[in-house]
Amino acid sequence: MNNQDSHQTSLSLEDKVASEVNRFLEHTSDNSDFDIIPSSDLCYLLELYVPQILSDQFPMWREESLDGIFPVKARKLGRMTLELGGMCILMSKQTVIPILIKLTLNASGDTISTYRVSMGESGNGHLNMSEMEYNPSRLQNLINNFLSRVDNINWAYVISGGKE
Repeated sequence: MNNQDSHQTSLSLEDKVASEVNRFLEHTSDNSDFDIIPSSDLCYLLELYVPQILSDQFPMWREESLDGIFPVKARKLGRMTLELGGMCILMSKQTVIPILIKLTLNASGDTISTYRVSMGESGNGHLNMSEMEYNPSRLQNLINNFLSRVDNINWAYVISGGKE
């Protein structure tokens, strides 16, 4: 294991997310869209990170995890800010819900200074969300309609935070 590998394994989950976000932001102009594929390291790390920060305020999220994030939009909003939106799969029920994440890194790009996560549409399903069973063809339809709906979603969970 080289020094960089051992450094990566000693980083917190939040610091690993920051490192991946920084990698995308470094190569993107401000106020520009960019592509992120579901199999990216960033999506994988967000699958772990998002339930963790939600569980700080909403204890029911301690028993939930994500089984995939399917980005529809990814945008660099400013020098150190990323916004990512799309659909994700809840592990426990294998259902699909919308997600919108905004992360701002500190000036050096090695830590998340602020975050805002919006998850799920309010409803009567699991965790008080409206949800659809995972089905690849239905998922594609939800992905295709996400951008036209994102501003009108009644989010079931919204959490903001960061370091002072």
